[in-house]
Amino acid sequence: MEKFFAQHFYSLKNLNKCYLSPYCQILGRDDGFVLERSDLKKQLFMPVVHDKDRVLSLFEKLLNGIEMEELMGSLKYFMDNEEDIKEWIKYGMQGGIIE
Repeated sequence: MEKFFAQHFYSLKNLNKCYLSPYCQILGRDDGFVLERSDLKKQLFMPVVHDKDRVLSLFEKLLNGIEMEELMGSLKYFMDNEEDIKEWIKYGMQGGIIE
C-alpha cells in the first residue's frame, strides 16, 4: 500500500473539487504519463506536449484537489478542443482515476 497516495476525506469545503484517486499510480513514458488504476485495469494517458513540469504541476493540483473549471483550463494546454478535454475527464472519472 505504500505506493498509493494518502486518502482524502470529503467535506463541505472540498466537495466541489476533483482529486486523483489515492489508488492511482503515475507511470512515466517517453511521450507522456499514464495514470493507472491497476486494481480496476484502467489507464488514462496524459501527453507531454512541451513542458513535463506543467504536467507534474497538474498532477500535484489533482492530488490536492482542483475545481472542475480550473482542471478544464489546465487541460487546454495539452488538448486541442473542449470535447477531448471533457472525454478525458469523463473517462478518468468513470475509470476511478479521478474522483
